[in-house]
Amino acid sequence: MIENHDELRATAVFDGPKIAAAALLVSVIPGLRFFHEGQLVGRRIKVPVQLCRRPIEYADVGLASFYEKMLESLKDEVLKNGSSTMLEPQPAWSGNPSHDRLFAFWWALDDRRRLAVINFAPDHSQAFFRLPRIPTEAAMVRFRDALSDRSYDRNREEVETRGMYLDMPGYDVHLFKIENI
Repeated sequence: MIENHDELRATAVFDGPKIAAAALLVSVIPGLRFFHEGQLVGRRIKVPVQLCRRPIEYADVGLASFYEKMLESLKDEVLKNGSSTMLEPQPAWSGNPSHDRLFAFWWALDDRRRLAVINFAPDHSQAFFRLPRIPTEAAMVRFRDALSDRSYDRNREEVETRGMYLDMPGYDVHLFKIENI
């Protein structure tokens, strides 16, 4: 969890897009997922549990939309009952240490695969992630991001051998569904 009744609200601690990166990161690691009352709409004011009222706060529409997409994606059977592996980022080129700021989790269930990638830094970060075998004979696969309208077509053999190259802006997130094309 990134928020509970004993701590400051996540929106008061994490500025701007950092909250989406934190939310996805704690939601794709194996284990239970906890969300605090008001977190999904971006409440900022911490109210003591003993107080039975709260000030009026307006929803953060952008954050609420992100949470809606993320929670819908987390219903996916692969992310609920699949096996998860944290992938090791490889430098995109010699002398570029930004790969250490990227986190990636590979989820598998039967022939279905998901890939979550989070840049938990304010700066652009680049890395290669060598993906486990994708169960298809198709030469090309599509990585469709459930959190945005972005998709990327990649050579299956290349992402399994050399790795999938990612260049991500600060605090950017992806939750990819891998499809044959």
